[in-house]
Amino acid sequence: MILTIHRGTHEIGGSSVELELDGFHLLLDFGMPLVGNDGDDFVLPAGKSIEEFISDGILPNIHRIYGGGEPTEAAVLLSHAHTDHSGFLRFLNPAIPVYMTFGTEALLKVSSIFPPKTPMLVNTRIVEVWKKIKVGPFEVTPYLVDHSAPDAVAFLIEGGGKRLFYTGDFRATGRKKVVYENLIKNPPGSIDYMICEGTMLDRLEEQPVQEQDLEEQLVKILRDSNQPVFLFASGQNIDRLVTAFRSCKRSGRILIIDLYTAYILEKLKPLSDSLPQADWENIRIKYWKGHADFLVEGNENNFLYKIKAKRISMDELKVLSPNTLILTRDNATFMQLMKHLPHNIKPRLFWSMWNGYLQKSKHVKPYAEKYGLSIEHLHTSGHATSAQIKLLIEALNPGKVIPMHTFSPKEFEKIADNLLYLKDGQSVEMK
Repeated sequence: MILTIHRGTHEIGGSSVELELDGFHLLLDFGMPLVGNDGDDFVLPAGKSIEEFISDGILPNIHRIYGGGEPTEAAVLLSHAHTDHSGFLRFLNPAIPVYMTFGTEALLKVSSIFPPKTPMLVNTRIVEVWKKIKVGPFEVTPYLVDHSAPDAVAFLIEGGGKRLFYTGDFRATGRKKVVYENLIKNPPGSIDYMICEGTMLDRLEEQPVQEQDLEEQLVKILRDSNQPVFLFASGQNIDRLVTAFRSCKRSGRILIIDLYTAYILEKLKPLSDSLPQADWENIRIKYWKGHADFLVEGNENNFLYKIKAKRISMDELKVLSPNTLILTRDNATFMQLMKHLPHNIKPRLFWSMWNGYLQKSKHVKPYAEKYGLSIEHLHTSGHATSAQIKLLIEALNPGKVIPMHTFSPKEFEKIADNLLYLKDGQSVEMK
């Protein structure tokens, strides 16, 4: 079995791993970079061909996996829906199957309706966690992991007499931390190679807290404040949405969400009966015309009709605002909300994402500076700490640990001895 990490050995984002056995190509994730060569946010160049993307080093040079025609024998295992793991699937030959969980497929469908409107895959195969499947010459077992993306998985891959464990992205601080704890207690045995993420290894200043602790903090904030509270969070961070809903329920506040968030909750409803839904008590929906238009274009008129009774007008929001928690993002909708709220209101602003994104803020940060408002931090990472990674490595006891999804692979030397460092594009035979 030949292993090649096309991207990710020295960066966070653009994850792309290839296993080749008996002429079959198994791809583990196929992500878009987060950072360009200039150090700024990566932007996919417009107007270029696949051949040019390959020549520029943007797409990996894998024979006959792109475009149309008869593809090579191949398949993709997708760990979760985040763009840095899924963003380049749009270029994949549609005949190549992509294996993923139900929740991952649901989020990809949402992304096909809302900007940037990623083309929906046509050859998806749904996998069940902990259930082994056959993919070409490989046997694959998905392992549910705790991550900020719902229904994310790691993969145990067996082939050519070798066993490889690919962690994808994971943590042990979310509402599914029990799956991490169970993996530590009952790890798969005889792991020859472990490809392990190390996002947090160079962020020692960040001390992730438990999601449950965030809920307790937010409940206290909501109870002690008589002003509207804004929570800036990703609509796809389901743990944070649950935290927001539970905190509102416990404090007697109304949770305000937008159509995008409401639609995500609707699509993920089959995952859990306890996942909040737009038609639940204490939830109201702020309609934005752009969101409604996207749903109409996506033939989701029935969803709009289903939740129309939960719509909140701007006039209602003005009256109710002191008793609300408003879930929003760093975009023009926040500015619209502030424009229409009473001038005597001074909201409390809580940033519930990675702090690096706040430094690039185009709306919230300038607004807060202009009006003398503080932006408080209320967040926990979607990634494992050094101690959590170390525990997992010790539990799996692999023959070799291959660092990935990190800007600081050498930091692994502090937590593991049996390291195999690779460079992007380097191929090794797994012996």
